[in-house]
Amino acid sequence: MRRVLLLAPLLLLPTGADARPANGVAVVATLADDLAAGRIDHETWLLESFRYGFAPERSAERYVPAERTLLRCGTPLVREYVAERDRLSASTRAEIDGYLTRPSDLGRAVYVSPSGHFTLTYSTTGTHAVPTTDVNPANGVPDFVERCAEYMDTSWATEIDGLGFTAPFVSGGSYAVGFENMGFYGYTSPVGPTTEIVLHRNFIGFPSNTDPDGNQLGAAKVTCAHEFKHASQYTNNFWSEGGWVELDATWMEDIVYPNTNDYWNYVNNNGPNVLGQPWTPLDNGGSGSYEDCLWEHYLSNAHGNAIMVEVYDQLAAHPSWTMQRAYQEAQSVFGTSWEESYPRFLEWAWFTGSRAEAGLGFPDAPSLKRMNVRATVSAYPYTRSTTINQLAGDPYWFNPPTSPVGSPVVTFDGDDALDKFTVSVLMKDGTGAITIAQPALGAGNTFAYTVPFAWTNLTYVGVIVTNSKRSGGLVPYSLVVTDEAASTDAPALGELASTLTLGAPSPNPTRGATRLDWTLPRASHVTVRVLDLAGRNVRTLEDGAREAGAGAVTWDGRNAAGRAVPAGVYWMRVETAEGNVARRVTVLR
Repeated sequence: MRRVLLLAPLLLLPTGADARPANGVAVVATLADDLAAGRIDHETWLLESFRYGFAPERSAERYVPAERTLLRCGTPLVREYVAERDRLSASTRAEIDGYLTRPSDLGRAVYVSPSGHFTLTYSTTGTHAVPTTDVNPANGVPDFVERCAEYMDTSWATEIDGLGFTAPFVSGGSYAVGFENMGFYGYTSPVGPTTEIVLHRNFIGFPSNTDPDGNQLGAAKVTCAHEFKHASQYTNNFWSEGGWVELDATWMEDIVYPNTNDYWNYVNNNGPNVLGQPWTPLDNGGSGSYEDCLWEHYLSNAHGNAIMVEVYDQLAAHPSWTMQRAYQEAQSVFGTSWEESYPRFLEWAWFTGSRAEAGLGFPDAPSLKRMNVRATVSAYPYTRSTTINQLAGDPYWFNPPTSPVGSPVVTFDGDDALDKFTVSVLMKDGTGAITIAQPALGAGNTFAYTVPFAWTNLTYVGVIVTNSKRSGGLVPYSLVVTDEAASTDAPALGELASTLTLGAPSPNPTRGATRLDWTLPRASHVTVRVLDLAGRNVRTLEDGAREAGAGAVTWDGRNAAGRAVPAGVYWMRVETAEGNVARRVTVLR
């Protein structure tokens, strides 16, 4: 089956062959189901998708919804049409070309944005009329048009002048922007050697957002930022990255307008994304899309927005590369890799939504749903033998048993042939402190990890199994969690531990120095880093060989340049051949 990511794929829900769509989302789902089942061909799917967005009165009866829902960006649909146009019938081409041809300029007004970068063409009467209120200022130009011009200027200033993404080719001195009555927020369409952006005519009736200027202007803001990123992408590589264009443009919404959060409507659900279905591959169906924007949010939070500029620079220099390859090369420039980043991304997503800890996970996370888990467990032993897909993770939540005995033990056995497994063990103890461990995998991708806390001193234990391989599909693994370890807590400092164990940073919180103790079961190379909440390296405190037994390091609250770090939450992370363990420390000023 050929799957095309368009409109709002994260909201696609399967419908029966004879079901009548209830709304626009269901129309998209019905079309996808019919294409997959062979009831319609690809050309019919494409034409009916365009009809829903531009001329629902022409839709086949099966695709007429009881309730028409406004859908997300139409650019993926346009991108698909551009790629397929020469293989379509003359009648289909003529109909879709008509949808993408702007109405005549006769009777339409023109406004040039304050920066001069954009020319906005609009109507104040008829089907495509914009709101005509003209009070701020009262100058003959509708306020709505002036606001959209400001939003386009801000998008250019942020994306091109500020971050350094590729500017779109401008024909005739400025970039064209129009307004239309349609079923999308907006879309970007190739016109000769450049593109043009079309915005919804009024953004009324769209989902709510958190913008301080209200839902209508909030939707307009993020659409300008989103579609302008599409314009940059096209100039850079002609949308050769496929459905990843949506992931990237949705990420840009939050970079330009971080207070709007309209995209929460598309990730705050149970669909195929890292919150709803983290076990679904990032490249589900061969590509990323809207709902996967949190991946780029993680990368930019961890390494700064420049890492995404590097991704597109890599694509421009190597047009034949896949998006996954461009991500890999960009990560290597910033000192990381899929194998390191993807497990951390899933750990970061764990602390999102109602599970969010102070300062962890996604900004304003309590407004988002928590990451779904494969199982919530309170009875032991727990055993699961299953498979995991590429670029995916399986999270589990383990509660203390009714009659706790000893400490939990996590045993893992992964497919011997896969070298991309990572298992993260997240522990919240009775004091509220968070510890994250990544036990080292032994021969045959196995380990047995004893949690260094008694069940009686645990709020929960989380386990995230990650497969960071970029291809290959499903691979098997087994996970066993028991509650009957002989030890009831971590070994005393100075004793030989069976696993790498960290003490609590002390003092914590701290206004100056803090000490971190550990026990190492055998001689190993030890690296101790201080990381900020985004995962950036603040300072490396130790990097060398250590004998087995007790060890300690003191951090004076300064970064690598010797300057005192700002107040906030940091991680002290110990990395050894036994695995990696991190403890949280709060700095006060």
